[in-house]
This record gives sequence, structure tokens and C-alpha cells, in this order.
Amino acid sequence: EESKERQVIVFTHDAVFLMALMESAGRLEAPITVTHLERRSDVTGIVVDGAPWMTMRVKERIGYLKKRLGDAKPHSNAGNTLVYEPLARDFYGLLREAWERGVEELLLNGVVIRFGRAVQTSRLKPLTDLEDSDIATVDTAMSKCSTFMRGHDDAAEINEPVPDLPELEADLLAFEDWVKSMRSRKRS
Repeated sequence: EESKERQVIVFTHDAVFLMALMESAGRLEAPITVTHLERRSDVTGIVVDGAPWMTMRVKERIGYLKKRLGDAKPHSNAGNTLVYEPLARDFYGLLREAWERGVEELLLNGVVIRFGRAVQTSRLKPLTDLEDSDIATVDTAMSKCSTFMRGHDDAAEINEPVPDLPELEADLLAFEDWVKSMRSRKRS
């Protein structure tokens, strides 16, 4: 409410508090600008427009993932696997997290949102339109992401190569298509 009258600057490390501020600003139709700081390699304090990854909604995550694909493209084109492979593995970790957020926002219709303050029982009714194919799509995509993301130590015998850039692009497009499908079903 104060920000409708004058500029208010808030510094916080608390993602839950940031999400509550963004929610309140939206509800009050108060303008809000969010920036955050990132650390890259040995450089800290890089100012980045927008909310940090953990607070992004599905739409923003898709945009961020497209940017990450752009970062990986020159290394893929040059055949620089030492740089491309870690970027691809990080991409799959983020894509898996985007699928999780998609489950919260779209599949579960916002009934339960990570960092949320309540279970929105009034949003339960549309959940009756879930199909077995919805669950299968999410399970298959998240399993694939888990196969290639960092944090899983693969057995040496498997030696499965990280997917190439066109496959990463196709996996992101599959997520985008699923998001569009879920949103269109919720509207009808």
C-alpha cells in the first residue's frame, strides 16, 4: 500500500517473502520492479532484471530456458563438448524444475504452490479433467530430465551421451506444447 504513494525499496534473501511481495503488488495493482543478484564463476553481484529462478512462474521459466539454449548453441555448433555437456546437463536440471512448477501451476491448477501460504481448495473443481495421458507425459519428461541432469552419477557401463542441441530444443518445445494444451483445456 505504501508503494502506491512513494517508492519503496526492499532488499531480501527470503524467496517466500519476495513471492508474497509480488503477490501483494499484483493484488493491489501496485507497480513492482524485481531485480536480483547472481554469482557467475568468480564474479558476484551481477544485477539481473526479473525475479530469480526459484520464484519464476512457468511462462518466465520457458523464456529463461530459451536463453540458456542460446548460450549452449555456439558450443554445440563448435563441437566443444567440454563446455556444451555441462550446459546441457544444467539445462535438463532446470527443465525438470520447470516441469515441477508446471505440475503446481497447471496440472494441480494452483491448489498447492511451493512457497504458497495456503492450500487453495476453491481451485480443486477443474482437477476432474485430468487424464492418464497428462500423468504419463509429465512422468516421461521428468524421467528423461533426471537421466541427464547433474546430480545423478551414471553407471560407467551406460555411458549414454548427453542429447544434442536439437533434442534439447525439442524437449523444451514439448514442455511449451504441454503448457499451452493445459492452459487451453482450463479455459474451455
